[in-house]
Amino acid sequence: MVYFTSQWICDKNGCWSELTKAKLTGDNTAKKNFRKDYDGGVLDEKFYLKNCGFFNSSTKLNSLFEKKPSASNQPIINFESLL
Repeated sequence: MVYFTSQWICDKNGCWSELTKAKLTGDNTAKKNFRKDYDGGVLDEKFYLKNCGFFNSSTKLNSLFEKKPSASNQPIINFESLL
């Protein structure tokens, strides 16, 4: 199980936006119902994803989730230094 807390995206103009909406998708194994041990959603205002391990809970594929914005600030990244 993994939690996604403060996730941000930046457009080509340098404008940052926090991600507050998510969609649970699946690979062909999930889509063909070969395995159903995948789960996702919002818990404690964090997105989470859980898969594999043969557990019993499951979330419908393509479910949409929304959480409140976090209290954290946008990241400060010098993109020029990454080139």
